[in-house]
Amino acid sequence: MGRISKKLGTRFATWASQYRRQMAKLKKSFPLPKDVHDVQSLVAQGYDPLHAVYVAVQNIASVFAECVSVLPELKSYYKTVGDAEEEYMPAGPPMSPLTRSYFTTWAFFDFRYPVTEVAEGGRGRVGR
Repeated sequence: MGRISKKLGTRFATWASQYRRQMAKLKKSFPLPKDVHDVQSLVAQGYDPLHAVYVAVQNIASVFAECVSVLPELKSYYKTVGDAEEEYMPAGPPMSPLTRSYFTTWAFFDFRYPVTEVAEGGRGRVGR
């Protein structure tokens, strides 16, 4: 594990134990947003089973990303991804050929972090 991974692992373990204790006192579990559904309920709503898995994972990943976005260890990650979002997902014309879903999937699962080199033009080059 890298340096950031170790820090995050320690922080998540601490949060998890604190959260479990708090939820045990309240006798509740983590409240998910109302529009986040499990695979079975999505299939029951008529979604194709494979698409239902995709939607469920994307939604849970979004909830997780929102929860960890406040961590100082991820500040530069969110800055880099935010800058990429502004460039590749503009709010107005010309519109991007990328879908919001495609960009989000890239940011959550494919973007390699941390940026370790500076490529031509001053843009960060991703990778180790």
